[in-house]
Amino acid sequence: MTEFDDMKEDVTTNENVTDRLPELDEEDVSMALSHQQLAWCHGFMDNHKDGQMFYLKSCGVHLQRVNETESRCVALVDHPYCYATLAMMTLSFEKAGIDLQVDPYAVVMPYEPRDEEEVPHEAGVEVA
Repeated sequence: MTEFDDMKEDVTTNENVTDRLPELDEEDVSMALSHQQLAWCHGFMDNHKDGQMFYLKSCGVHLQRVNETESRCVALVDHPYCYATLAMMTLSFEKAGIDLQVDPYAVVMPYEPRDEEEVPHEAGVEVA
């Protein structure tokens, strides 16, 4: 066995991302199908050229416009919130008439919790 074969054994493939998307409850479906969300999908398509990407840092979802009618999730942070967000986006894009491709393109990125120092603290009014 060569060194390359040894390295190959350590590589694991991502399971299908779509299989890990949660089922949406009534509130999530309503939000995903809202005018605001559908407008966001169309805005994403209008504001990006073919091949351009956009990372929604707060959602852990990395999107790419493929062409006028297709976009793609190229990466997703491995966290339940990110999977829920992608599930809602999938429904939104579908309702907007845009094909959102996930598998086999999406790469699952490890979740890295932020340090306490990175979390902004809100300044408030001190009450006596």
